[in-house]
Amino acid sequence: MVYEARSDHPSLDVTYFRNRRFSASVAAIGSGIFAATGHRPPATGHRRAVRGALPTVGGQATPMCWTWPSAGS
Repeated sequence: MVYEARSDHPSLDVTYFRNRRFSASVAAIGSGIFAATGHRPPATGHRRAVRGALPTVGGQATPMCWTWPSAGS
């Protein structure tokens, strides 16, 4: 961020982060992505252990209905 603030042509104007709403929205989106990707390893293990999927199939893209606890219940 320091490099971007001092750059003549920054890729993102870092003064946007002075706005609390912008900073909070960036943090919320980042937290959501972190949480969503954190559910993938257990879901892959579920496919292999409970459903009997082969190792090559168990590591494929997991449907979102398996990764989000509230979806499908």
